[in-house]
Amino acid sequence: MGEGVSGDILVSPLTKFPEMASAVEENPTRNKSMVCILEFDGASKDNSGKTGPGPVLRAEEGSVVSSFYHPAHCGFLISLVQDLWKTKNQNMADLCKEVKGLKDRFLSFDIVHVKRPSYTKAVQVNNWNRFNANTGGTLVEKCCHFFDLMRLFAAANPVRVMASGSIDVNHKDEIYDGKVPDIIDNAYVIVEFDNGSRGMLDLCMFAEGSKNEQEISVVGDIGKGEAFVPEGIVRIGKRSDGRAGVKTFEAKDPRIKYEGLHHGSSYLEHLNFLSSVKAHGSSGAAPFVDLEDGLLSVAMGVAGQRSIEEGCFVTIAEVLSGH
Repeated sequence: MGEGVSGDILVSPLTKFPEMASAVEENPTRNKSMVCILEFDGASKDNSGKTGPGPVLRAEEGSVVSSFYHPAHCGFLISLVQDLWKTKNQNMADLCKEVKGLKDRFLSFDIVHVKRPSYTKAVQVNNWNRFNANTGGTLVEKCCHFFDLMRLFAAANPVRVMASGSIDVNHKDEIYDGKVPDIIDNAYVIVEFDNGSRGMLDLCMFAEGSKNEQEISVVGDIGKGEAFVPEGIVRIGKRSDGRAGVKTFEAKDPRIKYEGLHHGSSYLEHLNFLSSVKAHGSSGAAPFVDLEDGLLSVAMGVAGQRSIEEGCFVTIAEVLSGH
């Protein structure tokens, strides 16, 4: 994502970033304000890996005053400055305190999040997630974990997949090396399992006007269970009890101290992974999620992409042939 920070600055950035000295002269009048806009975008090496942004300081009319590199995780830092998140990391806490101190020396200070499709100056690395040839398609890149959940709920393996989808809203006005992105932004995917159960994914990548990002429903002959994220609500009801018997629970895990963008699930995954590493070589050391789980979840996504292209059911055996 891109971020923009703007304000009427009362102190010179030269004292903080000497690399700007060649581009800006010190303003001798401290009581004379000027407007500066700090734009930045960044990337990380793998999830939770090394991060770093490339900031650009612009004058009010848009001219570039200076550009530089800083190793801090600016996206996270911006959230801390706005008191949206909290951190127990002392380095980040100290940096946040320092930034807040500088922020208070501005006449005004605004932070604006510019969504990726609107941030035309940002070019992703090889624009890799805009094209099926690079990612395997949206059903692989974005949805394989949903298919993994289906397998978990069904307690069975997938047999065949039927899907319908297209690109209708997102990225249609973008062009990279003369090519328009081809990744789908909406789809219906039906998955049949070897125990007779079925699963369906209803995907929409332009549904920001929703209270929840994810809604999960599991229905059987006894009753129905529903979960809503990020609302953190679970509803469970039995057919015999009807609507009046539906019970609502708040989903909480005492181990999660900081939810983050994945509502604590990434933390729990790391705990499970650490547990498996520590138990290596001992009895019961099998990981919670293994290579077969990963392979089948990706295979379900590939089958869905092929089904959209070919307009027919695609079996998992076809996808896995030769593997």
